[in-house]
Parts: sequence; C-alpha cells; structure tokens
Amino acid sequence: HTMQSILIGLAGITVAGAGIGIGFLRWVKNIEEIEEEVNTSQHLTPVTKDIWFWRYHFQMNQPPVAMSNNTYVCRLHSQRDQVPELLIWNPTPISPKIKEDIDRLGHVRTIVVPNREHLRFFVDAVREYPTAILVIPPGSRDEITARLTKAGVTPSKVEVADDTVTGYSLTEFDHRMVEGFSKFNEVALYHRASKMIFLAEMGFNIGEDMVTLKSKSHVPLVYRYAKLIGTFGSFSAAKTFRYMCDDRAKALESIRSISHSWQIDGVAVAHGHPISPQSQSGLSKQWIES
Repeated sequence: HTMQSILIGLAGITVAGAGIGIGFLRWVKNIEEIEEEVNTSQHLTPVTKDIWFWRYHFQMNQPPVAMSNNTYVCRLHSQRDQVPELLIWNPTPISPKIKEDIDRLGHVRTIVVPNREHLRFFVDAVREYPTAILVIPPGSRDEITARLTKAGVTPSKVEVADDTVTGYSLTEFDHRMVEGFSKFNEVALYHRASKMIFLAEMGFNIGEDMVTLKSKSHVPLVYRYAKLIGTFGSFSAAKTFRYMCDDRAKALESIRSISHSWQIDGVAVAHGHPISPQSQSGLSKQWIES
C-alpha cells in the first residue's frame, strides 16, 4: 500500500505539473500574440543598392513564442526580357504589398532555402513564383518534395546546394555548407558584390523591434532568451549551438574556413537586424569567437 500511495502521489504530481505546463503554454500563446497588421503593412527595406529585406512575424509551433524571419531579395546583373532577375533567400509568406515591391524590381529566378529547419514557409514563395529554380540544402529533398506535393505546388526545377548546383542558379554568389551541424545542414551564401554573408541559424543579431506584439507592455521572450545565449545586441552564433553540433572541432574548422575564404563586410541574418556592408568591422572574428 505504501508503494501504491507513492505511485498515486507521483501520478498526482505529474498531472499537476502537466496542468501547469499546459497553462503556461496557453499564457505564452496569448501574451506573445503577434500584431496582425505588422505583416500586411510593410514594404521592402533596402540593405544595399541591390539587396532588400522584409521581416515576417509569427509564433513558433512549440513553444508558441513570438519570432520573426527576415527574407532577402537580391537583384542580379542578369536580365530576362530586359528586366533584372532576382534571388529570394529564406522565403516567408509574401503579402500583396511585398509582392508588388518584388515584381517592381524584376523577375524572380531563384528561391533559396537556407537549411533544414527553415522549411515552414518556402511553399508560399514557390506558389507565387513557380517558374523560379528552388535551391535546397543537402539532405532535405524528401521533406521538400513531400511539402510541395501536399501543397500541390511544382517549381520549375529543384537543385541541391552542394557541389553539383549549377552556376546559373547561384550566379554572383558563393556557397559553403557549415559542417558539423547535421540538424541544420545550413548552406552559407556569400554575395560577392556586397561582400555580405547570409546566415539563418548559424548567426544572429537580435535587437529591439525584432517582433511586434499585440501586448505593448510585455517584453518578448525571444529578447530574454537572446540575452542568455549571447545573441542580443551584437552579431554572434548562439552559445547553445556548441552543444547541438555533431562535431565541435569540425564545426569550428568549417566556420574558420568560411571566414578566411570570404571577406565578410556585412551580414544578412534570418533572425535579427541585418548588418550593412562596412558598418561594422571584425565580423569574421566575432563569428569565430562566438
């Protein structure tokens, strides 16, 4: 009877804990709700003369914390029908105002999915621009195909961002996979003209105004988390990533190799604020040391 009482007590604690957990998640979902108009009212924001971005605000699935993703539009030197061609990196849902801005700039030729974690929104961009080439990270083809099939969307071509990707798809860019992180298989992109590196989960620059909530008195949880992992207010990798990599030595060597191969004058981050070319110095050193 003593053991039975202990088990009943443990079960009661577990149920109570689950109840508290569910209540907390409901509170988070409510307090972290996104301001509805923020995604429909904005236009493209310039980063350089040939690069623009927009910020898409959303709540993650679990936990329902408010987050935002930056999508970048790069104007290429190539043309189609005497109109500049474009590359979209890290696609997110495209509002009517953003689509007008994009179409005013040119034809979308390439859509790039940066890593295996950023697959939630890419279908929307393919639906809007089905003639574009879809470039995907290594190891993601099966899931990409499944999502496209479910949505009934077919891009003109799908290419993996490895050594076999055609120069036409990523012209004016260099690309390297950040090794040692099989969870992500992130492909870093480098825009040669602006000397900007494009990073999704391998680098952050979290700051104020990253998310816009309905509750103006609540400090977004992502800001508090970013301060804990060292990504608030400066460009760096998350401290927690050193525990998420498969091979720390390989990951560090990969980041060092990329940093030494490319002159990094600016950073296009998926999460946080982009760093315009030559607005900060020592970006490669910051990335390596973080």
